[in-house]
Amino acid sequence: MPTGTPYNGHIPPYNNIRIDSFSSPRNAGSVDYKSPDLLLLTHTHSDHVHGLASKSFGLPLHCSADARAMLLRHESLQERKKYHEPGTHGQRAYAHLESNIVIGNGKTRFTRKLLSVLPLNKPTVLQIGLADERVVITAIDANHCPGAVMYLIEGQHGAVLHTGDVRCEPAFIDTLKRNPFLRPYIAPPAHLRFPSNTSSSRKGKEKVQEPAPPKRLEAIYLDTACMMFRSELPSKESAVEGLVNLMSRYPSHYKFFINSWTWGYEEALIGVATCFGAKIHVDRYKYDVYTSLSEPIWKEILTMDPTATRFHACERFDRCSEVHEDEAEDVVYVNPNDMGLAGWQAYQQRVLEEMSRGNFPSALRFGLCRHSSLPEIKALVGLFRPNRVVPNTVYPNMRGADWANIPHLFQDELPPGAGDRIWEEMQASGVGRHLCKEDYLSPDGQPRALLDYEELEVLRSM
Repeated sequence: MPTGTPYNGHIPPYNNIRIDSFSSPRNAGSVDYKSPDLLLLTHTHSDHVHGLASKSFGLPLHCSADARAMLLRHESLQERKKYHEPGTHGQRAYAHLESNIVIGNGKTRFTRKLLSVLPLNKPTVLQIGLADERVVITAIDANHCPGAVMYLIEGQHGAVLHTGDVRCEPAFIDTLKRNPFLRPYIAPPAHLRFPSNTSSSRKGKEKVQEPAPPKRLEAIYLDTACMMFRSELPSKESAVEGLVNLMSRYPSHYKFFINSWTWGYEEALIGVATCFGAKIHVDRYKYDVYTSLSEPIWKEILTMDPTATRFHACERFDRCSEVHEDEAEDVVYVNPNDMGLAGWQAYQQRVLEEMSRGNFPSALRFGLCRHSSLPEIKALVGLFRPNRVVPNTVYPNMRGADWANIPHLFQDELPPGAGDRIWEEMQASGVGRHLCKEDYLSPDGQPRALLDYEELEVLRSM
């Protein structure tokens, strides 16, 4: 689970559902941590799979088809470096989640299959443990990395949306608006007001009320990893377009090493391959993982032959001879970098000016972000106006200040009373008990920031 995830991955009011956390909880807080009856995985980044590598793990786990494929093929760096030939592989860290077990004389065989695939955009009814309780779970693409999904969970305790890690850029928000399973929870524009059903006041003026969606989400468990980053971000599309534009200015004998150091930069690989009409060289491990995914383009644009292309995205700690450290001449190192839109535009302009003088940098950056900054997160929350917002990431060195600031940061995206509910839940969870509510409210009773952004960033970096 991400740093400081509240409730150790459980998602009240569904206390017996646990997401992205598979090891024993360190402390119970306010939740009754019985053995979870339903486990969900949003994606396969290392901070979301803690506990799954244990051979003693033996509970059913639900995930997307691509997440399953990636999980079963995962190898550590040490294992990946041992095997380079096609068709070979090192020890797979999560292979025990689906395996055949032979006992005794080899004739008795048990099949162990713990991973269950949830198809995208298809509501699936699941029973919670042995109890006569069922929930409907819909997996929705999260625009974060291959296999990453959000979960819409509907049941007798209301509806909860767990975002996992998400990049909710404007184009992605548009897809959510068209999703038939989320549409009932989308709130009308906040500026609209309708006559209340209650009786009129003594002065004869009609009371008005905030418009409510046909259904309201009880909670959003929100990706807050970059919540305190205020800048507008470049869209993924514009980041890739800008990168390809810079790369196209280099003389044709230059080679490029694209440092896709983790899953989530696939748009850059596809963009480069498409725009240059060339293959991308990857190592044996990446080729194995990518070509196991549901997107067929990977089989078309990837190669394991390092001499077949000048574009490389092989293992960064075990690069091929074409872009090895010893062959640095005429090799450009391309590194993803979290930067705001203004910074990305300014960076491109500086590089183009250098190139116009005949200077071609040996390294390029590009602003492809896998998480959303505050403006995009506000758009996601405002789309639904849920009763509660619970952060998926709470940085311990911020001592609850990030969670406590949610009512302030999202006051225009939440319904009346949500700020109080968020504050009470934060303190009940054991986070931020040292914070005083009087500091949390301004003199007129409205939520305000306990710390300004600069102070929060200092705390987060400590």
